[in-house]
Amino acid sequence: MLEIEERNSETSLRDLCYVLFQHKRKMIVFFVFVMSLAALKTFMTANVYQSEATLFVRLGGESIKLDPTATTGQTVNVSQSRESELNSEVAIFKNRELAEEVIKAIGVERFQQVSGKKKKTKSDLKGSKQAEFNQVVLGVMNATNAKVLKNSNIINVTYESEDPNFAQEVVTKLIEFFLEKHIAVHRTSGSYEFFVEQAALKRSLLGESEKKLWKLRNETGITSVEKERAMLLNRLGTAELEMERTEAELAASRAKVEALRKTLQPTLLDEQSILLSLESKFEVQQRQISEIKEKLKYLNDNEIEIGQQEISIGKQKEDFLKYREHREQARINDALERGKIVNISLVQRPTLPINPIRPKKALNIALGFAAGVFGAFGLALLCAYFDHSIKTPEEAEEQLGTLALASVPLMKFGSSNGTVSNESAGALAGIKARINDAGASSLKHELAELKNDYKNKIARLETDHKNVLAKLKENSKGLIAKADAEKNKKLDELGSLGIRNRREMEEIKLLKKNEEEKYLNDKDRLVSEYKDKKAKTNKKQRAKLAGEHEAALNKLAEGHKSKLAELKDKAKTQSEAVDKAKRELQVEIARIEACNKELPGKCNTDVQNEKHRFAEEKNRIATEYKRAKAKLEASVQPVSENQTPQAKSQTERVKIFSAKDKECYEVFRERLLMTCSNGSKKPTYVLGLVGCHPGQGVSTVSANLASALSRRGEDSVLLVDADVSSPSLHRVFGAELSPGLSDVLAKRMGDTSIQNMSEQNVDILPAGKADGNLSEIFNADEFAEFVETIRGRYNFVIIDIPALSESSSSVRLASLCDGVVMVVEAEQLRREIAQRAKAQLEKYNVNILGIVLNKRRFRVPQWLYKRL
Repeated sequence: MLEIEERNSETSLRDLCYVLFQHKRKMIVFFVFVMSLAALKTFMTANVYQSEATLFVRLGGESIKLDPTATTGQTVNVSQSRESELNSEVAIFKNRELAEEVIKAIGVERFQQVSGKKKKTKSDLKGSKQAEFNQVVLGVMNATNAKVLKNSNIINVTYESEDPNFAQEVVTKLIEFFLEKHIAVHRTSGSYEFFVEQAALKRSLLGESEKKLWKLRNETGITSVEKERAMLLNRLGTAELEMERTEAELAASRAKVEALRKTLQPTLLDEQSILLSLESKFEVQQRQISEIKEKLKYLNDNEIEIGQQEISIGKQKEDFLKYREHREQARINDALERGKIVNISLVQRPTLPINPIRPKKALNIALGFAAGVFGAFGLALLCAYFDHSIKTPEEAEEQLGTLALASVPLMKFGSSNGTVSNESAGALAGIKARINDAGASSLKHELAELKNDYKNKIARLETDHKNVLAKLKENSKGLIAKADAEKNKKLDELGSLGIRNRREMEEIKLLKKNEEEKYLNDKDRLVSEYKDKKAKTNKKQRAKLAGEHEAALNKLAEGHKSKLAELKDKAKTQSEAVDKAKRELQVEIARIEACNKELPGKCNTDVQNEKHRFAEEKNRIATEYKRAKAKLEASVQPVSENQTPQAKSQTERVKIFSAKDKECYEVFRERLLMTCSNGSKKPTYVLGLVGCHPGQGVSTVSANLASALSRRGEDSVLLVDADVSSPSLHRVFGAELSPGLSDVLAKRMGDTSIQNMSEQNVDILPAGKADGNLSEIFNADEFAEFVETIRGRYNFVIIDIPALSESSSSVRLASLCDGVVMVVEAEQLRREIAQRAKAQLEKYNVNILGIVLNKRRFRVPQWLYKRL
């Protein structure tokens, strides 16, 4: 169990390394991009400097808040915590008004100059200036930072700017205006005057209450209710005690008097006098006790009034003392404010920064490096997640559900180990065939074709050049003729406008003349009528008739004048309109004449540009011809003892290619033989190789498989190139393209089209030259007939079938084969496309033997792969 877990972990680690090496170019590009972006951002960003200052806040200095509006005469004691008081000071620093005062003191232009913003012109609107000011205010508020240091009464104030001196100046102004703002915020306006007034008022009220109490005490004779009550109660107790004693003595004296009456008369008189004195004393004591009780009653009656008066005096005295105390406190606060003495001290003045705080180059580069590394890993994993291409034989078997017959590695041309790519194998084999067989005749033929193509291109270019020049010349003539015609048209309009103007002016003159004649006729008529009426009327009616005649004459004259004025205005308007039209026509004629003067120069410029373009295009075609000719002559040289090292190395690479692919194609051959036999052996096995898209190396795999089968020495092999649209097998083996398969199917040629490649021990049927539609060439019955004619003559017939996406006849050809092998290019073909292609083949009952994973890339280096 442990071994399985270790193997799985090793496989996962190899898979991870495969993904990283597969997308290493993307990772490198991403890493370089991120690092370049980080470096660009770091070194292109302007340096930002930070000036800082620290303030010490003595707490409690503004904890007593005086309320001058209190009607009760009381003050409010507000108890604040350390955090709230410090936060209040920090909030003042972040106040917008404070930022505006700093900006007004330093100047908006300086802030804009430091921030690199261009100044606006004087023609800008006020709204834009206000917007600029608001933008500067927001910038200052964002660049300013005030915070309380942990577990302390210290406030740290900082400002960031690209200019260190400017940052220090801004912090200095901030602290200056902050102290003024602090005083204004904590100041209670009018508190001292209020407390002076209230103290005087309380003093006067206290004096009046004391006078009332004094008067009441004088009226009642009571200085103190408690003392008076205690004294009266003491006197009452003493008097009652004396009265009891006197009463006892009086009773004894009365008893003695009664006794003496019976015995001794003289002593009785003395005792009677004593008795009388005791009785009088007793009466006096009774009267005193009654007086004391009356005083107690009076005292009790006035106790409430005196007590209320004393309480009122005590309260007023307490208020007076408080107001007097706060009056003194307010006086002290005013003195402190006038002297700008606050509970804030400057611990550290604004610093002049030397080193910038941003950008932090080392940190940015480190973060860019980390982002580049981890982003590159993430990009590789993301690409692997969205990459649905088939990469390994195991993955091909899992996704397609069929056997992977072979895995052909991608061979790189010109590598250190002398290998070449599968795509280049056919070209190299063709080079070898042309070097050994075609020789100089093929070179001459291709050079002749190249030269004819060059001459045809030059002839077409010269013809096009002549046509363009003729067209430019015709266009120039047409433009000049059009301009002349437009000019003549404008001149004709100008002449017709003058004629029309003269005609209209003559009409206006005729109207004026008619109006004069009509006026004179009407005037004569009125005079004649007046004379006739005057002769028929009496003297009294003549005055009225004369007035009417005079009014008619005036009305006629006024109508005549207005008509003449109207005709004059019409003539003036007509003249102005004609003048305006003439000016417009003259301007248009001048413009046309200017354009006519510029047209020849413009046409000459177009001609020169066309000639320049023709010369450049001719030089380009000649250069391409020279390059193609040199390349062709260098690529096709006879193989001799004096051959150049480059040509010899090409021949050696062809041999190396065959040796390197030999092992993997022998494995492919053995697996294919086991799959094809399946317990029985056919005399001829028709095998088709097909790919989903062109360029997946189907022709290369077909050629190498045919060579591998022929190397057994037991089997005869026929290789058929059915990819008529883009044939390539004839170049691989150095054979002629035509006649070929298309000629055989068209009944133009027979089996003589099959060419024997004795060097490779393989017979090949090239594609031939296709004439017409491919679907008509590949008739199913004719192809089946062809297959039957060659059965028994070869052990294996390998058919290179066109890609499924390129030809509709590919599925029909595959269905006529005994078995089909799908060729899949590693890391290029998506598994969904391969699955659809497999399903398409299975739909027509095609026998799919397996797949070949071509151009497999081993991304992980061998030394690392062995250690994982």
